[in-house]
Amino acid sequence: MGTRVAVPLDEYLKVQSTEVDSPLNEQGAGEEFHRPPDRNDRWLHYIHVGRAAEMQNIHSQLNLWATGERLGLDPLTLSVEQREAELQKTYRLWKEHHSLEDSA
Repeated sequence: MGTRVAVPLDEYLKVQSTEVDSPLNEQGAGEEFHRPPDRNDRWLHYIHVGRAAEMQNIHSQLNLWATGERLGLDPLTLSVEQREAELQKTYRLWKEHHSLEDSA
């Protein structure tokens, strides 16, 4: 997938911050660093597990285009919440498709 972020930067950073502060990421950071994690620990864990790179792909120009093709509309016309859900769904479908090709 492409790597250039194609959504507004403030929207992209808000989504990342939400994921960094999620209970799942906090638990993973605590396990990784063997202590109650601070915000830096949570960001480091988010990067170490590859979620930051994955989020970049989810918000790429290519995935935005693929989402538009899948939906038959410009994803930028959707609400932020709808767009985020559709971008994540398109990326998940792409990953599933490619993992099936790899196993065949």
